[in-house]
Amino acid sequence: MFDIVIPSRSRAGNQKTVFNLSKDLWGKITVVVPYEQYTQYRNNLPYEITVIKFNEVDSAGAKRDFILNLKKTDKILLLDDDLTFYKRTEDGKRFPPATKEDTKQMVYEIVKYLDIYVMVGITDKFMSQTRPREHVECHRFNQLLCINRDLLPDPWPKFEVPIGEEHHFHMQLLTRGYKTAVLTEWSKSDKTDAPGGCSEWRNRQNEHDTFVKLVELWPGLVTINNDRLRWNWREAKKRGGIC
Repeated sequence: MFDIVIPSRSRAGNQKTVFNLSKDLWGKITVVVPYEQYTQYRNNLPYEITVIKFNEVDSAGAKRDFILNLKKTDKILLLDDDLTFYKRTEDGKRFPPATKEDTKQMVYEIVKYLDIYVMVGITDKFMSQTRPREHVECHRFNQLLCINRDLLPDPWPKFEVPIGEEHHFHMQLLTRGYKTAVLTEWSKSDKTDAPGGCSEWRNRQNEHDTFVKLVELWPGLVTINNDRLRWNWREAKKRGGIC
């Protein structure tokens, strides 16, 4: 069993991820939206897609934790709402846009990998042709976070922080010895600085405050360099006993 869940805010008329996925997957999709925007989303999305309300706060981590805890078992594919997908060519040199049918294959490959790995993602479009074939273990990924709840450690990791929450969650898994995988036969991209979403509340001050908190939470693993977070994935694996 698996579900596809997409958190969204102020993008009712621009559901890129939904309409880039195969219609055959729509019955698996739930979109989580602010209470006051429910009607707008319900009117704009296909009837096959479930829409549920969330008491919106200015934190991506809080919304992801809410979504993760909608169930206590099964697999969840947690996707950003503005993704375009690509499929690697047979020679491995290019990533043309995925067809709707391709996206169905992508999702079922991810679900299969979740039988082995607690969390799975796909690589970024940028320079994706340089990545090894099939998959790599324990590398950075974001925007598409696929989790097998039945393989999570007890207690479950938490997203909790407003910004950088997906890497924070990932660090908790690696440092506890849980391997993850990034599929490299598929990639994705988003539209930078698109209206809606976290752009409505994210600013330099809450970025700085969260960065400082993450450095405190992960001494030796997270640093700030030129106003950007740096994550030491290699050291995280060492701490978790992952070669």
